[in-house]
Amino acid sequence: MVINYEEYFEQAGLVDIQTAIPDVVVDLKYATADNFMGEILYPDLRKAYLLPHMISRLARVHARLQELKPGYRLVIYDAARPLSIQRRMFERVRGTPQEQYVANPYNEGGFHNYGMAVDLSILGSDGVALDMGSPYDFFGEEAHTVDDDYLLKTGRISEAAYHNRRFLYAVMREQELYPLPNEWWHYQHYVQESDKKRFKILDHYCPVKVDK
Repeated sequence: MVINYEEYFEQAGLVDIQTAIPDVVVDLKYATADNFMGEILYPDLRKAYLLPHMISRLARVHARLQELKPGYRLVIYDAARPLSIQRRMFERVRGTPQEQYVANPYNEGGFHNYGMAVDLSILGSDGVALDMGSPYDFFGEEAHTVDDDYLLKTGRISEAAYHNRRFLYAVMREQELYPLPNEWWHYQHYVQESDKKRFKILDHYCPVKVDK
């Protein structure tokens, strides 16, 4: 028995991003080994899902992005994430300095675990991701959004990366989507821990199961 996460997310009221915004590119990093875990965590998941309020805001961001920079597109690295996967991620970093970068699944989980957060970047008109100063899933100061001026001044990120980040922040902020202090790629609308109570955590009710 395995969980069919696409059916599971849809029954939970989440929406497939590409169904709502066809021009968005989905590159789920946890469906590959190109992530901080170095392993595939989503063996059967290829679609990215979010709650409807996030989808509507993201659609307006994408439209605005293409208005400002024709040919540019959003690329989605992660969205709704099951709590079971969050536990695997947290156990890898528990008790290390990297623990600060992974939400605790034993304490209501993170915003990804409700479909309330999205990890993304921007592809240029050539289809290549813009330089943001660090790779996705990078655990270090170069990924911090509160240190951009310092990082530029000390040569930790380039001037191009600095301006690309500021551009990304700006188009997201127009739709009241805000990054985490330590991850330039992570955005959410609701920011208070109490806001999670508005929605169901993904794993705390019966998932859809299918035989394989």
